[in-house]
Amino acid sequence: MKNIIKLLTISILFVAFTGCDEELDRTTFDGDGTFLSFVSSNPSSVAINVDETMNVDLAISVSTLSNSDRTYTIDLDADATTANMSNFTLPASVTIPSGSYFGNFTMVVTDNDDLGSEAKNIVFSLGGVDNVSMDSNITSISIFEVCPVPTSFFTGMYLMEQVSAELDGPTLSTGTVVEVTVDESSDLRRTFETENFPDYCSGTFLPFVVDLLCNEMVVPSQNNNCACADGTGYFGTADTNETYSLTDGDDVIFISFADDVLNDCGPTGTTTYRFTKQ
Repeated sequence: MKNIIKLLTISILFVAFTGCDEELDRTTFDGDGTFLSFVSSNPSSVAINVDETMNVDLAISVSTLSNSDRTYTIDLDADATTANMSNFTLPASVTIPSGSYFGNFTMVVTDNDDLGSEAKNIVFSLGGVDNVSMDSNITSISIFEVCPVPTSFFTGMYLMEQVSAELDGPTLSTGTVVEVTVDESSDLRRTFETENFPDYCSGTFLPFVVDLLCNEMVVPSQNNNCACADGTGYFGTADTNETYSLTDGDDVIFISFADDVLNDCGPTGTTTYRFTKQ
C-alpha cells in the first residue's frame, strides 16, 4: 500500500510540474499522501575562500500543494558532523509557503582557523515529518577552505626532474619538458602528460594532476596503468606536502607524492620532482 501511495504522489508531482496552472490547482489538498525531499540541486560540497563568509542557498520540495504553510525543523546530527560549529550556521526551521512546492533556507559558512583544506561534513535532517513520506531524511554537505590562485600560476613549459632517490628506476619521465595546464575541473588543479615508469613501462602516458590548496602542492589519488599495478589509486598524497608561494613566484616548483600507495609493485615510498620553468 505504501508503494502505491508513493507511486501515486510521484505521478502527481510529474503532472504538477509539467501541466498548466489549472492542473496545479487540482493537486491542492491537505492531509496524508505528501512526499518530501531535499532537492537534488542542493550542493554536496562547498569550497570557501580563506577568511570569507558565504551564504549557501538550500531547498526542500514536496509533491503536493497545501492551503497553509508547512514548517519543519532543521535538526543537526552532532555525532555525524565533523565541521566545527564556528564554521557554519543553520536556521532552526524551513517553511514551505502555502500554495508552493518548495521551501528555501540558507546555511552560512565562515572560514577561520578551524577550517582547512580537508573537507568537513555538516549532517542534518528535518523534524516534524511524521505525516509525510521521504526516501532519506538526512543530508550531508562538506565544506573546505580554498585559497584563490591566478590561473597563470604554475602553467606553461617546465623541465621535470626527479630529485628524490629512485625506488625502482624513475617514477615519471624525468629530464623531459612537460606542459603544465589548468585542469578543466578546477582553477586550483594543474595537470601534465607524463610517462609512468619509463624504464619498464615505456609508452604509458597519462595525465598527472596536482592541486594547489592554500600554499600546499597536494597530489590526489590517481592511477597508473603499468603491468604490476591494479590501476587504482597508485599515486597519492605524500605524508608531507611541498609548499608554494604566490609571492616567490613559480620559476621553480617542487612536488612530492606517495608512490605505489597499495604496495602493488613494491613498498610505498615518497617521490619528489623539481619543476623548472622554461
